[in-house]
Amino acid sequence: MPKIIDNPEYQNAEEASGGGNFSQMLPGLYKLRIMAIRTEGTDFNGKKVDYVADKQYVKLVYDVAEGEFAGKYSDEYWAGEDKDYGHCDYLSLKNFGFLKHKLSVISACNPGFDAEVVFDADNWAQFIGREFWAVLDGEVDTNDKGYDRWKLSVGDYVKPEDAEAGKHREPKITDNRTAAPETSTNEVYDDIPFM
Repeated sequence: MPKIIDNPEYQNAEEASGGGNFSQMLPGLYKLRIMAIRTEGTDFNGKKVDYVADKQYVKLVYDVAEGEFAGKYSDEYWAGEDKDYGHCDYLSLKNFGFLKHKLSVISACNPGFDAEVVFDADNWAQFIGREFWAVLDGEVDTNDKGYDRWKLSVGDYVKPEDAEAGKHREPKITDNRTAAPETSTNEVYDDIPFM
């Protein structure tokens, strides 16, 4: 059995319970930090894929830069390309209007950094650590215990002056929740023999 008393990760962990009272990240405006730019990866069949040549995009992997959820995607659970789905966006070469807007916002959020020049030069390492504002849209459903479960995705990049002034669209929310299973014991029973 592994020893936990001398494990620093155990010592630094905050107590948590499964009671559904943990804080969930909800749709809204967030300052994000670029953690990785992926130009190649693996598809569902384990085959290598060149995102730029085959798919015409690069994958931008982010974490939350500020606030209550800062560093949310830096924990061990979110490590690895197979967990990118929960915290990534795409810089697509198929729609130059969207690409131009995203690169413009990244440049505006990082004075002295020209995202267009860096993107055009394929200098992907220069994106690491850069921050940007984005509205995260959300989709909510109900887990098997009846609690809300949120999936967030980047809906819009927001220039810093608009983020500070609150000039951004509201997050789009898709509600797929179902009624929680009834667990109440307050039903009336007429056939209990000892009553």
